[in-house]
Amino acid sequence: MYMWMFQMVVCVYSTFIIWMGSECPRGPESWCFYQKALAEGKEPAPHREKLGTALNKTVAEKLVPVYKRMTDPNLLQRLAHGKTQNANECLNGLIWVHCPKTVFVGKLRVHSAVGEAISKFNQGAIHLAQVMDKLSIEATEVTMHGLAKVDSDRMKKSDKHCDEKLMASRKTKKLRRKLKLAQTEAIEGMTYGAGEF
Repeated sequence: MYMWMFQMVVCVYSTFIIWMGSECPRGPESWCFYQKALAEGKEPAPHREKLGTALNKTVAEKLVPVYKRMTDPNLLQRLAHGKTQNANECLNGLIWVHCPKTVFVGKLRVHSAVGEAISKFNQGAIHLAQVMDKLSIEATEVTMHGLAKVDSDRMKKSDKHCDEKLMASRKTKKLRRKLKLAQTEAIEGMTYGAGEF
């Protein structure tokens, strides 16, 4: 996976004159149009026709370090479990809970919401005990129990969401809804269409 990701930038950097397709994976399943065509016994289409304009050498030199960071084995290992699709989306969701996009707020409120969301994302709800301590507010046993319960409930919900049986069940329910909708449409015919009625 590491090599394939890095080879993509090399493939796009290539031009029709300077072909670097030898770096790409071979075979009919390859993502590289050149290697795929060779494996299927066809004449590969010109590079410019398939990819348009090749990357400028200066741009490619700037992209290579970015790709090296993106293909770092430590980073890929953290993503291998596949439990979160996009951490940024999750953090954004936490920010918008505290500071909705639909309501205008000042800069201070946005900074406060971002700080709270980052703390909650990194440490969970228990981070509020540290905030209370900094403000010289004593966190009671009830408060600590409530914060721990919020984190516990969140983890249970996350585990439940990732459970393979439940994922299969959700997929089956979704498929049933689609089939039922298709059957209803087949019986009733088209009930709505843009500009139809």
